[in-house]
Amino acid sequence: MTLFDYGRCAVLVAVFALCAACGGGGDGGDEGGGGNNPPPPPPPANTGIGTAGGTVTGASGAKVVIPAGALTANVDIQVHQTSSGAPALPAGVTPAGAMFAFTPHGTTFAVPATITVPFDPALVPGGATPTLFKTNANQTAFEPVTGATVNGASMSGPVTSFSFAIVATTALPAPPPSGLDPVFGSAGKVITHFGGKNTAMALQGDGKIVMVGGSILDFLLARYNADGSLDASFGVDGLITTDIDNFTQEEARAVAVQPDGRIVVAGNIRDSRVVGGVLSDKFFFTLVRYNADGSLDTSFNGSGKLRSEVRGRAFAIALQSDGKIVAAGDDASDTPVSSVSNVRVARFNADGSADTSFGGQGVLTTDTTAGDVDGATNIVLQPDGAIVISGEFSKSTGAGVARYLSNGNPDGSFGAAGKVDLSGAFVGEGLALQSDGKLVLVGSKPVGTGTAAEFEVRRLNSDGSVDTTFGVGGTMNTVFGTSRDVAQSVVVQQNGKIVVAGLANGFQFGVARYEADGTPDANFFAGGILKVESFGIEASADTVLLQPDGKILLSGFVRDSGGAAPGYGLVRINP
Repeated sequence: MTLFDYGRCAVLVAVFALCAACGGGGDGGDEGGGGNNPPPPPPPANTGIGTAGGTVTGASGAKVVIPAGALTANVDIQVHQTSSGAPALPAGVTPAGAMFAFTPHGTTFAVPATITVPFDPALVPGGATPTLFKTNANQTAFEPVTGATVNGASMSGPVTSFSFAIVATTALPAPPPSGLDPVFGSAGKVITHFGGKNTAMALQGDGKIVMVGGSILDFLLARYNADGSLDASFGVDGLITTDIDNFTQEEARAVAVQPDGRIVVAGNIRDSRVVGGVLSDKFFFTLVRYNADGSLDTSFNGSGKLRSEVRGRAFAIALQSDGKIVAAGDDASDTPVSSVSNVRVARFNADGSADTSFGGQGVLTTDTTAGDVDGATNIVLQPDGAIVISGEFSKSTGAGVARYLSNGNPDGSFGAAGKVDLSGAFVGEGLALQSDGKLVLVGSKPVGTGTAAEFEVRRLNSDGSVDTTFGVGGTMNTVFGTSRDVAQSVVVQQNGKIVVAGLANGFQFGVARYEADGTPDANFFAGGILKVESFGIEASADTVLLQPDGKILLSGFVRDSGGAAPGYGLVRINP
């Protein structure tokens, strides 16, 4: 072998050794790595971004858009999917997708950048809302991104610093427990001994509750905070007593709150003075208006009090959008109340003066049943300005409804010449107007020959005809117990369900809820009804209202073992 041959062999040996070291000619292992080692992960997306701004996109569409002027120098921006080094999510927050790191951490922007983070909509529970979270500037805690929006399966939002980011959902708030509201009053109930009987209730825009009633001599008012405590900013520790006129019997029967917070109360006085040796014993419609703090509003009839010239008793009140006040009742003119009376409706201007454009002199008198005791106990205003009243159109035969045009003329398109007689139905206690123009009336149906009765609910079409699609032939009856049940107030929820309250089993607050077709709402307590237990030895719900959050307010008369005199009773229910 020559010297040249020895040199050539040495070169070939070196080449084969180098090839073996590089993995060529191995034993069949995966390409790119001997044995079973996986390939290395791809590097994170990164781009140098300067003052002109730009966009960096990472895995699964995560990205950041940096506007011009946000950075003052070039920064090597990176977007990659990882949670390594991130703080824990807040309690009650559940991921709805992967976590992403936008780095360098701590980078700040003079103009907000926009990050986009993908998520899986299937991981968002029904009723929940996805939220974009990012870590704070110190990377110590997550916080929601204000102004973030959802776009399909991703969320985008403005940030002023870099951080970890993730789309997650927060735990849905637990629904309030059904039954009496435990945070209202004492376990959902309030009793105020005020020397009189509650007759009406109104809900203010701020959630406060106004209740009115009467003693023998005065109008009585009470106002409660939203938690059921008496409002100390109203009158004296939440209570007001108003004497209308000396030597008269005075009863507050209805209340309404104006949009500006002023409170209007309607009722009657009985003037029993002896004038010139002759007893003058008459009833008069009476109105009082209070400022929001409970003081008398002297812009109303000069003193805040109005003993009108309208003879009779006012039992209901409604406020028109133009500030005019409509009151309804009867024209009873002496005591004991005569055996013959008529329905009476009066309208007053905002200053308390009679509205002479209504019925000629500001008052209408309707003889609904000749030779009988007639009276209106409810009033609602339609969106077109029409006035609907209901009540006892015959003491012996039943209830009725009448509708007037805004000028006071009977509405000829309603019933017969503007009125509907509901002979045999005693549903004059409560009235509600549905959004479709139908009318819901409530009262009682006598059972047997004694005093037993049951709730009765009847619905009329907008023309006054019976709505036969409701209940059984237009009527639904409900029994609470073996004694006397009388529905006295009704309200319609936005979803069309009907809530009715009154006297249950002879001595309790009772409330029933019906589906829009009149069937009992099976999801409302025990088969659609609830009796308020252990609320005095004698109690009756006279008014039902709905709060904006759907909670149900009941007010009425209560007599408990702690006070011989009747008190104001108030209950709030989580439906």
